[in-house]
Amino acid sequence: MHTDKDHLISKLDAFIRKFYKDRLIRGVLYSVGLLVAFFLIAALMEYVGHFGTGARTALFWGTVVAGLFVVGRFIALPLVKLFNLGEVISHKEAARIVGTHFSEVKDKLLNTLQLREMASAQPDQRELIEAAIAQRLDSGGFFDIVIGGSAQAPAFRSPHKPTPRESSSKSPADLGKLRGPILPGQQPGPH
Repeated sequence: MHTDKDHLISKLDAFIRKFYKDRLIRGVLYSVGLLVAFFLIAALMEYVGHFGTGARTALFWGTVVAGLFVVGRFIALPLVKLFNLGEVISHKEAARIVGTHFSEVKDKLLNTLQLREMASAQPDQRELIEAAIAQRLDSGGFFDIVIGGSAQAPAFRSPHKPTPRESSSKSPADLGKLRGPILPGQQPGPH
């Protein structure tokens, strides 16, 4: 049976995977752009310079080495980290990243992780610390919203702008308040 703490850790693990997928997608885009730029620069230099065999060889191998560096740095490294083969960001670092992007979370997620570490380090106060963690997770329902990755998360909504679901679920009486009175025999709807 999964506890709230395990659920939080699984959400952080999912965030870390999404983080490296994002890095991989960016890397593919950067790599394609840089490889095309390297090729165009090398072709333009050859066209303008009319180099000899030695210079062409150096230009070719320079372009190949630069291309391998770009592919290694922007594609291979994130791919390795995506499959947890290298050193990946820790849960604390993931909590810091989430905290910097979502003002609702700030340090709360990081503090919850620190409480979790304290629970394992101090067995005599484990029950008290676990109760504090449970209270924090129950009161902070935004952890699922922020880490769960919902595209329609309340964190992205303006408090004055209704969601599409809210605006379409108005009753005829509510529509009358917004658009004027509904006369007898008139159907509520857009005017």
